[in-house]
Amino acid sequence: MKMKNNNYPNKFRSFIIVIHQEYGCLLLKSTKKSEYGIFQLPGGRLDEKDLMINISEANNNNGRINPIPAENDFKIAAARELYEETGLDFRNRLYMLKPLKFDLPNKWRFFYLNITNYEIVNQNQNKNYYFNIFKEISQYFNSIIFKTKNNNIDVNNIIIKLSKEHESFLFEKDLVKASQLVKSHSKGVCSKALLLFQQNYQIYTNY
Repeated sequence: MKMKNNNYPNKFRSFIIVIHQEYGCLLLKSTKKSEYGIFQLPGGRLDEKDLMINISEANNNNGRINPIPAENDFKIAAARELYEETGLDFRNRLYMLKPLKFDLPNKWRFFYLNITNYEIVNQNQNKNYYFNIFKEISQYFNSIIFKTKNNNIDVNNIIIKLSKEHESFLFEKDLVKASQLVKSHSKGVCSKALLLFQQNYQIYTNY
């Protein structure tokens, strides 16, 4: 049985640095009016449904809730926001969201997600998950044997299911430039996160 903490402050934020190894970092352009345009990382505030806890857990803690949500709560929120904003669905594959340890305010959490053409092409298809995994592995080995490139799509032809909050998207290969594009969003914290990610890119993308 679950309960909601109605007094829980909605101050925690969770974002994903989505990287396509060929195209770069996924950025979303907000519909909010701005002279230069407001770009964002996928993500946002945690909702109450992301912060639901077991009654037994609350009772064991005298009804008090830990002021910092569990890491899995942040993951759930990040995956939900990514799905709502882009249609890319990793809600049942939270293990693919890799936590990033940055020296930033604790109420902000960031995750790294590596995506391929497979996720983009199949985002609108409701197929069996395990069949898709088998298909992807088969295509990978075929590409090695026959030296072909799978799901080769032009970045200009990519279709992402944007929410009403966003009018367009882009992939930026230069992470420093990406950090500049998101600087006016989220008090500049996402911009700092991208710079920290860029400084340790090889470490974060190889674990």
